Amino acid sequence: MCKRLLYPMVVLVIGGGLLWWTLSSPFWQTVQRVAGVMRLLHEEYVDPDRADYEELGEAAIRGMVGSLDPYSVYLSPRDFSDFELQSQQQYIGIGVEIERLQERVTLVTVLPGGPAEKAGLLAGDRILEVDGTDVREAGVGKVSDLLRGEEGAPVRIEVERPASSESLTFQLDRGQVRLSTVRGVSLSPDEIGYLRIAQFGEKTPEEFAEVVNGLHQRGMQGLVVDLRDNPGGLLRTAKAVAGFYLEPGQEVVRLRGRDLGGEQVYRASGRLGNHSYPIAVLLNESSASGAEIVAGVWQDTGTARLVGETSHGKGSVQSVYGLGDGSGLRQTTARYYLPSGRSIDKVGVEPDILVEESMEAHQRRLLQRRHRSLMDAETFAEVFGFPPDQTDAQLRAARRWLREELNLPRPG
Repeated sequence: MCKRLLYPMVVLVIGGGLLWWTLSSPFWQTVQRVAGVMRLLHEEYVDPDRADYEELGEAAIRGMVGSLDPYSVYLSPRDFSDFELQSQQQYIGIGVEIERLQERVTLVTVLPGGPAEKAGLLAGDRILEVDGTDVREAGVGKVSDLLRGEEGAPVRIEVERPASSESLTFQLDRGQVRLSTVRGVSLSPDEIGYLRIAQFGEKTPEEFAEVVNGLHQRGMQGLVVDLRDNPGGLLRTAKAVAGFYLEPGQEVVRLRGRDLGGEQVYRASGRLGNHSYPIAVLLNESSASGAEIVAGVWQDTGTARLVGETSHGKGSVQSVYGLGDGSGLRQTTARYYLPSGRSIDKVGVEPDILVEESMEAHQRRLLQRRHRSLMDAETFAEVFGFPPDQTDAQLRAARRWLREELNLPRPG
């Protein structure tokens, strides 16, 4: 009888001890403190609409994650969905990029193959109405929200076409739009190719290979790869692009983090054909993460000459996790090291040829690149306050170095 009573008592004592130990652990003490603050705010804060548990919980998560470093962030369900689509280089919409110009939200880019292009919308069209909602005075955010929707859902858009001063109405269905990350492709008369990688998405390696092979077939003798203002993107695709000019098996980048059991080494899987030509890479202070991996790897291996400014200095890797309610978490899980063993975290990649660009010159160059084709020179100068004749000193320096490498005469 005593033994039958003793066993439950022992189990109860052990269970109680484990519960006490658990509840007194730093984790549960912190959870209780946070919960206590949330309860007080929910019950007594002056504005109850701002203190419901869902909003307080999300604010707590954002603050907790954001306190760690600038690159770790909590993603709401909508932000997480947008992040996944952006990484895959696609989204649901009509296939345009918009900005507010001359007091109207304007199509500055109509993406190839998207619903807008198929319907006949043109860059430069000014949006007047979306599904009957007047947006003449609206901002870009509101118009963007109106243009978004479910795949296949119809949308009616009324625009003003400046070239003819007429109002046109288009009926189209929203659909999947593919975003190209390799842009601005050109080949100069002296056979120097140019391309810009806007960011590193899922399809960037195949886009890069396709463009480079095309330039090679057209007789390219040298190449400028523009990584300015490239914020990075997917590590695996940046690694793939960096490895295109390395021997198979050659080290590309090395990661060190807590969940890697020490470190992990990425190696090149194969060369991009048998192309052999000088490469110049353009960098600036906004070149970060994956852009710095490509530039740093090519610098370490003697693949390319870097031109421009010291890059941003983001030498960390973020992993993204989906959470149960559709939201997500992006957190720093590792740091990367270039083939030479150096880390560029907080120091950046220094160019071989330093060509500094002022903030004003940088802004003017971006505005000219984005808007020059939408308006004549007089209108451009009236809208932006400077003529569309800005030179790109960094690009000129890169081309000059390539011409010297190729023993080409200087342009007259």
